[in-house]
Amino acid sequence: TVAIEKFEYISQKHRFDFGECLPGKVWKDLCVINIPDFSNTTELFRSYDAKNAGLQSAFGTPIIYKDKCYGILDFFSFKKQVPSTEPLNYISKIRTLLAEFIPQKHSEEELTYFSHHDLLTGLLNQSAFEEEVDRLITEIKCQSIAIIIININRFKLINESIGYKKTDLLLKLIASRLYENIDQTNSYIAKLDSNAFIICYYKFKLTEEVQLYARGIQIAFHEGFHINHEIT
Repeated sequence: TVAIEKFEYISQKHRFDFGECLPGKVWKDLCVINIPDFSNTTELFRSYDAKNAGLQSAFGTPIIYKDKCYGILDFFSFKKQVPSTEPLNYISKIRTLLAEFIPQKHSEEELTYFSHHDLLTGLLNQSAFEEEVDRLITEIKCQSIAIIIININRFKLINESIGYKKTDLLLKLIASRLYENIDQTNSYIAKLDSNAFIICYYKFKLTEEVQLYARGIQIAFHEGFHINHEIT
């Protein structure tokens, strides 16, 4: 039906972030998650479209290789139900086969990169960012750390206006400009979620330095972005 096709399209086009909706939650917790009443769980992305498509329940499972999550399998049902043992065992076998395929397809260096970076922007992902901040605190014993979060205003409206492909390009351009305008010797930057970035700034002595640092980022965005000869 049209509703199911729309649900499939949204699922394929949306880039789920760490902790977001069913795939993001499975990624974060690294375990099977079952949601028997997915279509009525309104805080979850896709629940409205799932309901229109007649999909009721959902569950997801991670594809794990060497303690790292490289993908998520999510499944939907037209009934409100908890998966029985037989389909779970079958899906577990599929997950195992996919996990075994990973080292055949990619080198160790590629796998390490995939597990630590956002594949769209090339920036650190949220889990890698948290690891770096934790290292600054526990190993380097850094005394001054500032966290700066950058949100894209009206992101949903932008996405709907220019489409997914141009929005992805815009995100890449924003990531590139941020990366070019921070000092790599005292900063880490990561993609936080679908419309936000996060920066860790350290090695400063005065709070005024953080204000100047943030102001520099603001100034870098006074100029717009050109996407297919259009200014955004």
